This record gives sequence, structure tokens and C-alpha cells, in this order.
Amino acid sequence: MRITASFGVAELRDGDDSVRLLLKADKALYSAKRNGKNRVEVYREEIPLK
Repeated sequence: MRITASFGVAELRDGDDSVRLLLKADKALYSAKRNGKNRVEVYREEIPLK
């Protein structure tokens, strides 16, 4: 059995609410999965939220 673990991390900034924070972390998570799995990806402004 093979198990992978990918994580998305986001920073709470002024003006962010809980929904925006989760959306940023989710975008970072899917970026980690696209970039090879088994990694941690930090949300960057270059990753579009929509």
C-alpha cells in the first residue's frame, strides 16, 4: 500500500475571513498535488483564488 501526504498552508492576513483563509489553503493544497504530491505548498498571491 502506498500513502501520500500533501499539505496546503496559508497565512491569515488583515482583511481575510475564515472562508478566504480556507480557500487560500485549499488552493495551496491542490498546487502541492499538481507539483508531485508528498509535499507542503505555501499559498502565494500568484495562485489565483478563483
